[in-house]
Amino acid sequence: MTASQEPISRKSVTLPDSLWERVGQYRFFRQIPTEAEAVRQLLQAGVEFGPTVKTIVALATSRMKHVPGPFSDAYNASGSSPFAVFDLLEGEISRRNPSMTPEQVKERAQCVWNDASMIVKSDADAAVSFLNIAWQWLI
Repeated sequence: MTASQEPISRKSVTLPDSLWERVGQYRFFRQIPTEAEAVRQLLQAGVEFGPTVKTIVALATSRMKHVPGPFSDAYNASGSSPFAVFDLLEGEISRRNPSMTPEQVKERAQCVWNDASMIVKSDADAAVSFLNIAWQWLI
């Protein structure tokens, strides 16, 4: 065992049939070879995303106004212009989806911005903060 590998434990999981069906759908659409790997991926995503949910709720309910990050840096450096945010979004979308055309990338960036604005009730500063923590899930 190398230093970077963690010990692996085998556990049994009991879930309702409806939840197993959803795991199966997740597995099918992502072409995951085993049910165990699909469950592992879903658990990991939940653990990683859990703390982010609290921040998203705080932004959406106006209990939190700012989360620093690259989108805020671009937004503030440009004098509060959303075009700098779009440029950064387009770069991230292109990097993650290299098969998309430039027009598709621009359209997707606009949709991501609209989704972020809608979630935080059209407050541009909060939308930019939201993107700092959740843009990966919107793309």
